[in-house]
Amino acid sequence: MSYYFKSTDTLGKRIRKIRILKGWTQKELAEKVNLSQSGIYQLESDKCQQTRRIVALSKVLGVQPEELDPFERLPTINKKRSERFNLLQQVFPDWQEIIPISELQI
Repeated sequence: MSYYFKSTDTLGKRIRKIRILKGWTQKELAEKVNLSQSGIYQLESDKCQQTRRIVALSKVLGVQPEELDPFERLPTINKKRSERFNLLQQVFPDWQEIIPISELQI
């Protein structure tokens, strides 16, 4: 599924928009990404720019990390992590059933 984002949409707005379209509460998203509900609230309200969670968030939300980060603040290491996630997904399409995101060292 692709999502329409305005060029002015912040990281928080993009996360919130996808979460709402999926019908998830902040608590449900937090559980899927192994964050607290207040952590999701802070991300959605742009009080926190926790880029180390963007890769995990993007996988759970079903988008590329670059789609979530409108201003390309992703450090190079996160782009490498994204490539590893994509490789993992190709080799093990059902990897989420085998390895919980919270246990991945990415």
